[in-house]
Amino acid sequence: MNMSPMKNKSKQRQQLLHHRRNTFPHDIEKARRIQQSSKEEDKDWTKVKAEEFLFLLKHS
Repeated sequence: MNMSPMKNKSKQRQQLLHHRRNTFPHDIEKARRIQQSSKEEDKDWTKVKAEEFLFLLKHS
């Protein structure tokens, strides 16, 4: 699948911000695992979303 991480950027951001307010520690750990994963199938929009989630987490 070749979904562009730029599609629905504002919608994704709203979902992430909403998710931030309802975050549990295991969600943070899951995002870190995805971010640090070197598996080829994880190098896609899921990893991008995980990195954006962690970025928002640090700066909110």
